[in-house]
Amino acid sequence: MYSHDGLYHFYNQGINGQAIFRIEENYDFFLEKVKKHLLPNAHVLAYCLMYNHFHFLLRPTEFGASQSNKKVPVHGKNIENEMLPICNLSYGVQMLLSTYTRGFNKAYHRSGNLFRQGSNMKQCWDLRPLEDGGQGTIPDSSYPHTVFNYLHQNPVSAGICLDTVTWDWSSAREYQGPYDRGICDFEMAESLLRVRKFRG
Repeated sequence: MYSHDGLYHFYNQGINGQAIFRIEENYDFFLEKVKKHLLPNAHVLAYCLMYNHFHFLLRPTEFGASQSNKKVPVHGKNIENEMLPICNLSYGVQMLLSTYTRGFNKAYHRSGNLFRQGSNMKQCWDLRPLEDGGQGTIPDSSYPHTVFNYLHQNPVSAGICLDTVTWDWSSAREYQGPYDRGICDFEMAESLLRVRKFRG
């Protein structure tokens, strides 16, 4: 389960490092799935899509952190036909990846899993106040900024481009200009991270 009071680094990649985005339309298709399945469950503060992996920095909505009426099967030794409840964000992530995979498989005449099993959702900040009145942080208040910058530096680090704002599939371009895909919650990013979108 996830906390509405936490910030999370959500990421996954293609099985064996294989491409999950081959052409521009794949990136667009994935972001449409993000709008449908992830945004009702989380505020996205930053994102970056690379040819074989993706990253998001997000905060669960109250709805996303709450328990869904959906249940998922449990797989394991000596477990048969057991179903466990799942939170709305977990279900949204599951739907994002599964519906994208179905569309990708159909387009490229393939079958089977596209993403690594079990997405990573690493908590990087806890917004609940401490007993002494300070902000709770995991592990420290600078870590969300580190994640924010790391996401945007991915294409530069990979040698794909020389400047973060020239990579079309990252929120860096949106923070630096008027461009807006409707994914990021800029007001929340400014409130929590003191990162301001350039508005010209």
